[in-house]
Amino acid sequence: MTKRYSRSSDEQIKQKLQQLPQIRDNRTKEEVYQNIVKKTDNRANKRRPRKWVIPTLTTAAAFLLLLVLLPNMISTPKQFTADEDSNSIEKRQAGENSTENITEQEEDADNNVEKPARSEQEESDITISEQEEESVEETQIHEEPAVDVEDEDPIYDNYVTALTENDIEQGEKAVTIPLQDVETSVIVPLTFVISENQEALEAFEELTEEYTGEDVGLDPSALQHIDWDYAEEEESPLEVEFEEDLSEASSNESEMIVRSLEESMRYLGETEVILEQNGTEGIELGNYGVLDRYKIDQENRGYYVYTNENRSFLVSGSGANISSTNENGELLTFHETLEHMKSTGENSSVDASIPENMTIEGVHEEQDLARVIFSKDSHLSENNNGRLMVEAVLFAAADFGFERVSFEGENLGEAQGYKLNAPIDVPVAPNQIKN
Repeated sequence: MTKRYSRSSDEQIKQKLQQLPQIRDNRTKEEVYQNIVKKTDNRANKRRPRKWVIPTLTTAAAFLLLLVLLPNMISTPKQFTADEDSNSIEKRQAGENSTENITEQEEDADNNVEKPARSEQEESDITISEQEEESVEETQIHEEPAVDVEDEDPIYDNYVTALTENDIEQGEKAVTIPLQDVETSVIVPLTFVISENQEALEAFEELTEEYTGEDVGLDPSALQHIDWDYAEEEESPLEVEFEEDLSEASSNESEMIVRSLEESMRYLGETEVILEQNGTEGIELGNYGVLDRYKIDQENRGYYVYTNENRSFLVSGSGANISSTNENGELLTFHETLEHMKSTGENSSVDASIPENMTIEGVHEEQDLARVIFSKDSHLSENNNGRLMVEAVLFAAADFGFERVSFEGENLGEAQGYKLNAPIDVPVAPNQIKN
């Protein structure tokens, strides 16, 4: 049964609504507007993601499918259909190989793409090749030739220096005797200081007989069994008496005796000697035959370096058996002698006394002074080599009659024991042995 509408009911509702308490909204218009905006944004955000659900899932599935198929696509070789003939296949393979070679070269140049994996055989071949290269490199290192000591300038730390006038005190004088190295056939002059009261020839004969040279690594003098005496007549040559029969002396023994005589005469101030045996003039000396006198004509000999296990000495060209003449048999000039002192023969037992890098630009002779001029790039060694060179030049100058030598050059430096800013007096004798 349906309830009928009446106007009295509406009136009752109005009366009841009027009886309700009054409700008021205290918010401002701006606050109401902001709430409406927020609700609108929230509704839009809730609806927006629904549009991207399907595309996102599709992309992810495609990516997974690509990861599964990509390795198979790379490793699977190119397949050709049966309809293609062999020529077309070979052409296509050649084209692909060419393209692959170009691609590999570009990749190697960029160094950004990993190279394809090699087979086990290729890896084995590469390993063997690398080992062979390492073996060759090690062999080259081990077989690399050692530095030849002869190619470097030796350092003469134990050089026996010359005797100068400043080394001789008042009441002293010098005497020089010839010793020898039997093995190398080099004659080495040694100088001793004796009392001025002692007779020089007696001291010479005594030292020649008694000094063995063992303490400086030398053998006794070849003139050990010879007596020296003055002739009865004034201004006559010295008389040399041989005690032993030398008729069967070997060629080397005869040479050593003759060259020892030359060294002795030079420092005794003699140019000629009389050779005697059994009180009679004349001796038979090996391959020289019979000799009654021996004379020295010239003394331009040059000086070189002899070194044994103990020390280094200056020796004359004659003592080292080095010629003092040129190819035509002419005696060398002073300048030529100095150039000759810069080198020795391949089988020589002595070394050069002037280094190759010391360039002599000129030699000027002014009475008793010899001016030796060096290039601007010539420089003396700071060790004993510098002093050795200076003294070798001084002795060579003395053989040519000079009493002083000036060493001139822009960058010569200093030689140990010598000042090069003024002419230097020639020394008394080489190789001073201190008692």
